[in-house]
Amino acid sequence: MIGLVIGAAIMAFFFRAVLFQGQVYYPGDIARIYLPQRATLSRSLAEGRLPWWDQHLGIGYPLLAEGEVGALYPPNVLLFGPLLCWGVVPDVVDGVTLSILLHYALAGLGFYLWGRALRLKALASLLGALAFGLGGFLIAHLSHVSILSVAAWMPWLFALTQHMLDAEATRHRRRRASLGLGVALALITGLQFLAGHPQMSLLNLLPLGAFALWRLAMAPRGQRRALGAPWAAAMAVGLLMGLPQLLPAYRLALLSQRGGGLDPEFFTGYSFHPLLTATFFSPFLLGNPYPEGSVELM
Repeated sequence: MIGLVIGAAIMAFFFRAVLFQGQVYYPGDIARIYLPQRATLSRSLAEGRLPWWDQHLGIGYPLLAEGEVGALYPPNVLLFGPLLCWGVVPDVVDGVTLSILLHYALAGLGFYLWGRALRLKALASLLGALAFGLGGFLIAHLSHVSILSVAAWMPWLFALTQHMLDAEATRHRRRRASLGLGVALALITGLQFLAGHPQMSLLNLLPLGAFALWRLAMAPRGQRRALGAPWAAAMAVGLLMGLPQLLPAYRLALLSQRGGGLDPEFFTGYSFHPLLTATFFSPFLLGNPYPEGSVELM
């Protein structure tokens, strides 16, 4: 408990500008993409409908199918639906800022719980939570709200997988508790799909699958099926929960340039020379590439 309090205090200090000084997040893609999307979502929810199409963006925009609006994602529905309507959230800009803060808190808490599930000490779990929650990847993606919303659930997936595939703990756990872990894993798997960034969901699930296989390999041979089957069932249910978002996105992809296949040159475009991989370890080895270089490539 003390570790959680210390972690919350550090995160509150880190985000003090928006928590205590009345500021909001508005940089880059927040202003260009997420605020217009969330404004359309809030109008649609107020009218009792989903934002399938927005005629005011570009020449028309398939908002729900594109995904990043997260129209089916429960935190978004709550923030930009009833909480906004009742005045608990003052406006859409505050709603986006609250969503960002919520997911940084979820990321840190989830990693702390994963550390404890691995039987790490509270201090080690706290340091891991701070490194993950306030580390380079998540902070760099502060303005990419959909990526942040999916990535924040990754340590929760690992923590629940650890609990479900821990053979020694499973032996002493009641059936009701095991069922609860499976339901929680299914719900969070579904949530990260509904957050609307399938690429990030894939990046969550690939290492999760490898972790699960490793945990099963460490379990006694006679228990592997009994441990692995509930885990696989929970993941399958989570996938089914994500289908309301994944299916429209898939249909939209078939109508895009990707639907007809891509030329091989597409996959080799903007590739690095092998020697430039050194900049992954020392980013400024060849000097500061900004502003001439592309931020996306950096």
